[in-house]
Amino acid sequence: METSMTGEQMDQEWAALSVLGAEQREARMIERCTTVAALDDDARAAALSAMVRAEYSLPPAELPPFTLSRLRAWITIERTDRDLATRLARGYDTAFQTMPADMAMRRSSVVQGVARNDLSSDEIEMLFELIPSIVQQVPRIRQDSLTSRPHQPTPEPKSKPWWRFW
Repeated sequence: METSMTGEQMDQEWAALSVLGAEQREARMIERCTTVAALDDDARAAALSAMVRAEYSLPPAELPPFTLSRLRAWITIERTDRDLATRLARGYDTAFQTMPADMAMRRSSVVQGVARNDLSSDEIEMLFELIPSIVQQVPRIRQDSLTSRPHQPTPEPKSKPWWRFW
């Protein structure tokens, strides 16, 4: 893969990953992200902007699995090269500063939905380090807190006398 690709070519290649199976898509995303991270600052910013536009232009049924694969690819990258993963995540954040508001809202709802429904608590913890701006609203539940505290029932509200209507 050449590092002199234009944003449009990368845009098409990035979107084309949506038709792959999850494992193959994640592996290709890791390759692409590594290539993009090696670009100079301006080229990396242009490439990430084109990738963001491609991702968030996908049809609604394709976007959540695509985003899940991207987040897992970033987590995999983070385990071996934290600096690279952080550059990618910050680059995505920067690209979104110039995107239309509806695209930013779509990003927020999709990423939070994927995080809540498809990621483990360990994966969410890793994402808090990478992209705190987008996962702030995803609850961080520690597994030990779920088993150590018994459920406390909500107390019944005191009923008012029938003649007290206010």
